[in-house]
Amino acid sequence: MNPTAPKPAPRRQFRLLWALLLFLALELAEEKNPFRQQPDHADYNFPAARPATPQRSDSPASATAQFPSGSTGASPATASPRPAGATFTLLAQSPGQVRFRFELGEFSLQEVTRPDGTYSRIILPQAQMLQRRGHPELPVFHTDFALLPDARGRLEITASQQQEIPCPPPLPSPGEQLWSERSTTAPPDPAIYNASTPYPPLLASLAGTYQLRQVFGLSLQVSPLQYLPQEGKLLVCRSFEATLTLLDQDGSESRTLPRLDDNGSFASLQSELFLNSSGLTRSANPSVGQLLFILPDSWSDTLDTYALWKRRLGFEVSIARYPADTDSGSNNIASYLAAAYSSSALTHAVIIGDWDLVPPRLVTSGTNNVPPSPNSSRDVTSDAPYACLAGDDFKADILLSRIS
Repeated sequence: MNPTAPKPAPRRQFRLLWALLLFLALELAEEKNPFRQQPDHADYNFPAARPATPQRSDSPASATAQFPSGSTGASPATASPRPAGATFTLLAQSPGQVRFRFELGEFSLQEVTRPDGTYSRIILPQAQMLQRRGHPELPVFHTDFALLPDARGRLEITASQQQEIPCPPPLPSPGEQLWSERSTTAPPDPAIYNASTPYPPLLASLAGTYQLRQVFGLSLQVSPLQYLPQEGKLLVCRSFEATLTLLDQDGSESRTLPRLDDNGSFASLQSELFLNSSGLTRSANPSVGQLLFILPDSWSDTLDTYALWKRRLGFEVSIARYPADTDSGSNNIASYLAAAYSSSALTHAVIIGDWDLVPPRLVTSGTNNVPPSPNSSRDVTSDAPYACLAGDDFKADILLSRIS
């Protein structure tokens, strides 16, 4: 018997398939362009590079020198991996000084008409936006520097390239919103929109120190677009060069920099985080890590094989039973983690079991401890604060997870 040849698909089915593929391609294209022009919007694009304009002497970030086209005598520039909207580039460094360049990427202004007037929405990919209710919704960028525990920073902008762009006032921010509140708006704050000073007042400012395990960090916030209310313009900083001087307690320049963490995972994180990380020393034999499992008393015999596998990967593994070893309650779990961090430089922790077996650090006040949807409430259950073990900040000092 001859095998039966498959019948060719009807032409109509091919046409349907092609139509579906075309529709899918169009949908994907729309998703990649989230800022589509609306009937009451007008878009204006501004490229990344512009001719220099006269510098404003009244701007806190102004300098008399223009941004140079090149750096003479600087070490080979290394760019930190930053969002596409802006870049921070290390130009030169010593233990006491860091010289760097900031460059703004392309952005666009979109006019939005509301019942209370016409505003400008700033569209700058991957930028974080200021979210203070009623204040202009303007982009900000951040970078970080490593420094010694008792050191402080002094920032000096040595050159900048700026221009002024006439436009309707920036769109007022509705503030931090949950997903369920996303359609709400806020009126402009008269104290800001009628002021005689720029908003934000500074182009660049040091935002305070924090601790990531044994390394201290200093954050820098850059506001490349400042609103000039009395002039009806945006003051745009296309680029600037700056020097950060690190000072010891006695006011002298720092002579040393901290050392990257002994753990390989955190050393890599710190190296990516700090713009001046190339000046930090690294351990020749980084550790894989100290791993702690926290699990219910009745489950203690179920982890032997998994713990053995982790030991073979190089981890030093310890197991704590809840509540036999840790005592009851989230406060005691937090204390147990803090003691393990102090005594054995804990790097990784895994909580095993659902929230009703091993309590999270924060528990919602919802009915029967059932957390409400995070789209509609800020009252949520979270393990995250367990990981904050050094300093008073909200930086995770261990890698924490839960298996439930």
